[in-house]
Amino acid sequence: YILEQLKGLGVPLVVLPQNTSVQEVMSFQPRLILLSNGPGDPRNYKQQIETVRDLLKQTTPIRGICLGHQLL
Repeated sequence: YILEQLKGLGVPLVVLPQNTSVQEVMSFQPRLILLSNGPGDPRNYKQQIETVRDLLKQTTPIRGICLGHQLL
């Protein structure tokens, strides 16, 4: 449902899997990084937390929904 709402805004949207590297994310030159919702306890996402930590070192704004917000 969230993806459909974002698509409805008509802005460019790239959806990447949770194990995407910082380099690959940044290769798209995003204007905004949105960390989406997902199942599970954020404490179980150690590698993703490291990736988020590295993404925060970039200049691109980051927002999160549900689990994405918890990872931030």
